[in-house]
Amino acid sequence: MPLVRPFRCFNTRLIGIALLVAFAIIACAWVGRGLPLRSPPRVLAAAVQAAAFAWLVLEMIRSVRALDELERRIHADALAGAAGLIVVAIGCWGFLVKAGLPEVEWSLWIRPMLSITWSLGVAWISRRYR
Repeated sequence: MPLVRPFRCFNTRLIGIALLVAFAIIACAWVGRGLPLRSPPRVLAAAVQAAAFAWLVLEMIRSVRALDELERRIHADALAGAAGLIVVAIGCWGFLVKAGLPEVEWSLWIRPMLSITWSLGVAWISRRYR
């Protein structure tokens, strides 16, 4: 059986793009904080953040698509599992909020949760192919 390396899609090019996108998002957030809500410059800063994030997601998809069939399958299974876990976590937390626990700003937590659970899923699923 050939060597399975599902994390090879996260090469230096993609990591560089991720760092550039992170810098752009943080810089636009910092600039936008001082601007009035719904002002054109603040909306433009948010649009730049959205475009940078979309670019990163598209590059990640492109990078995963360059993998072989087994490695793509590992990523697909891991991403499906991560999405399922996150849907369950958000749904369950909704019930707990109704019981009096504090609300969570999911727009802040969804990306790190997805990244972590996806990565753990890839590592766990790829173990069976070693």
